[in-house]
Amino acid sequence: MDEKQLHTILENIGLSRKEAKIYLALLDYPESTLADIVRKTRMPRMTCHSILEKLFTGGFIDIIIKRKRKFFIVIPPKQLLDRLSQQLQEFRDALPRLEKHHRILRDMPRVHYFNGKEGLRLIFWRLLQEQRPFVVITEIEDMEKIAPEYFHDFIDQRIVKRIPVKMLTNRTSGSLKMKERDMQEFRQTRFIPRNYEFHTATYVSGNLVAIISLRRNPPTALIIEDSDVAKTYRMYFDLIWEQTEIR
Repeated sequence: MDEKQLHTILENIGLSRKEAKIYLALLDYPESTLADIVRKTRMPRMTCHSILEKLFTGGFIDIIIKRKRKFFIVIPPKQLLDRLSQQLQEFRDALPRLEKHHRILRDMPRVHYFNGKEGLRLIFWRLLQEQRPFVVITEIEDMEKIAPEYFHDFIDQRIVKRIPVKMLTNRTSGSLKMKERDMQEFRQTRFIPRNYEFHTATYVSGNLVAIISLRRNPPTALIIEDSDVAKTYRMYFDLIWEQTEIR
């Protein structure tokens, strides 16, 4: 196992890159002064001092005084493993109570607000993670204008995952072309009457409702996670779906 892999393992248990570097340096030199560590790591003195304090507080190193000088001693890896194993066991023992608290929070509605294109990317990612059929009312041309790269990437990934979608949209040249590919892209498309104008996208998947304002630049978005809200929005969708044009 090389040095880079050791760094990665230490970072995976909570150390920063610089903390891992100092911990490994102390393994090679069990008793070191601050000056020794600065020389070995070639890091600034103040940085080393700050990191050593964090390692001491976290239980990764110890401090002894010899001849009125402060020496830093690394906690042996086996001892560190024993402590981490004990902490993991304590977490396992507490898991039933933690899950009980989580169920209480999980049953509460959750609302998230996003501003900008990254919010759209997150919404698309969440829909893909749901991995279940969803419905959407959207304005295709607006979506093409504000985030074409995210929109098309989302469609491509949805097709790969074979996630079906029912889509209500306005009748445009772009939406008509999309409808031609409905069968191969696991989609059903219907058109909202021409006298209705809108500039939003509303996705409903499972207990998740995502509402995006497409006219704003940057776009704004809202995610609501609640079974009752999602059920109501799906009911709205079904009512409109039955009244819209197939061709």
